[in-house]
Amino acid sequence: MKKTTFYIIAFLCVVSLSSCYTTQSVPYNNYTVSLVDDKGAVTDSGEALTYVDSSIIASFAVGKKDISMVLKNQTSNTIKILWDETLFIRNGSPGKVMHAGVKYTDRNQSMPPSVVPAGTTFDDVIIPTDNVYWREGYYSQYGSNPGGWEKKDLLPSYTSTGDKFGVFMPMTVNGSTKEYNFNFKVDGSKTEYKQQRTMNVAGTTFLILGISLVPLLFLL
Repeated sequence: MKKTTFYIIAFLCVVSLSSCYTTQSVPYNNYTVSLVDDKGAVTDSGEALTYVDSSIIASFAVGKKDISMVLKNQTSNTIKILWDETLFIRNGSPGKVMHAGVKYTDRNQSMPPSVVPAGTTFDDVIIPTDNVYWREGYYSQYGSNPGGWEKKDLLPSYTSTGDKFGVFMPMTVNGSTKEYNFNFKVDGSKTEYKQQRTMNVAGTTFLILGISLVPLLFLL
């Protein structure tokens, strides 16, 4: 009887162990975006959104969590991107940004300008610092998920078609500061799904209970 009960508990523990984590499809919105001027007129659309003037050619790709940028200096002088003054603006609310090479822990510190020599091309990533956070982990004898830095989606789930956001980016051009406003408009969205692995609390609890009963069998 004792041996049979042991095998039953062992079998249930194995089943519980396999169900400690579950995979589920999580929906998220994939937005299509256009580049617009100060009056809201569309100036470019597609995957690469390009702004051109006599000083720069700036191409943007709006991703799920950040904005990729490729900037070409068309002048005969060095251009500097002033990161301390650069802002991500959504719904009229400005917020500080960080870019590639900056540690998440230093995201709210002063950032030196990026130097773009004459005739060269510079690529970077723009991330709103308000979207960066530390996710607490959990650790136990039967399962764990370490903490780590995470980024929220660039645009929240309640974003609607027609909503606007932008990047205010001052640059030193030809010895003087020029304020660039790169404005974007949401044209539409498509719901897509990604696989996400999460801890099954019920399965883990049953596993812990089963393991704790094993030593009791030897006392019976």
